[in-house]
Amino acid sequence: MAQLCPGQPGPAIRIMDLHWAVEDMYALKISMVEVSFAGNYLKGNVERYADNRARVLVRSSLSEAEKRATTVKELCHIIIDEAEDWSASGTETIQSLIDDDTLFRTDGLGDANPSPELVSEGLALLASCELMYPGEYQDADLARLEAQETTISAIALQHKVPPYVIQQAFKFKHLRDRSFAEIAEAMQPQPVG
Repeated sequence: MAQLCPGQPGPAIRIMDLHWAVEDMYALKISMVEVSFAGNYLKGNVERYADNRARVLVRSSLSEAEKRATTVKELCHIIIDEAEDWSASGTETIQSLIDDDTLFRTDGLGDANPSPELVSEGLALLASCELMYPGEYQDADLARLEAQETTISAIALQHKVPPYVIQQAFKFKHLRDRSFAEIAEAMQPQPVG
């Protein structure tokens, strides 16, 4: 990803590029709509339809950075979720995330039997964090943060993402590192015979 983001770190991904890529990959027509609604936790939603359409709904009162992050996360749901992961119980899913943070415990083991909706939310969160704030920047930024040479807010401004994206990336770094290590291991040529 660093090769795609030369020079001064900034937005790692353009929303419309991701939108078009997802449309093309999944043969969908995706509309993105800002909507007015009040809420403490719900920032957006994705709706899927039987006629190969999807709508990404984003709360209009969010900051531009939050709208970007919410849109990327909802597009990640389209990429990640299988039909059995689709759910109309958004409120219950959000409440489960608030009540049960064991899905992403520090040991990386998480909930022994998380619901498909909880897994879907967690995977979309991890994928969107990586797309918005690539791991290539995280180690150096974390070192600067630990040396008190910067702040979460300064890093967020530099990368044009909400501070919670940076916090989540750091909080779930162990999962990212473990996942990438497993992918790298799986990509190794296997001995024959």
